[in-house]
Amino acid sequence: MKDLNLKTLKVIVLSSLLEDAIEEIRGATLYKQGVKKQCNRTAEMLKPFVSEIDAIYAKNPEFTTNIMREIDGFVHQLSDLNTVDIVMMKQIYDTYSKDKENWQNLMAIEFQKLQ
Repeated sequence: MKDLNLKTLKVIVLSSLLEDAIEEIRGATLYKQGVKKQCNRTAEMLKPFVSEIDAIYAKNPEFTTNIMREIDGFVHQLSDLNTVDIVMMKQIYDTYSKDKENWQNLMAIEFQKLQ
């Protein structure tokens, strides 16, 4: 069950990022031609995942609401990052993942000139 909840959460985070990206192209010819139709199909496919979140919410509404607010805020922050920010955040996360207690002491960011 725990793995399913984490996978469901991942689908929701990635879907939120996709939704933000699609919102940025709304009105463009590409959006009008195919993206809108595909988004509607994807929304239908995600209904079982939404049902899972609804079940979790029913068990603990306050906790679920707080988690979803954090996820939503994080997704919006991620969607606004530029390429350099993404690389920087990835390096920070990698360092943090290796040693959560001392990650700040281990942080040595290296930049390589793009060729």
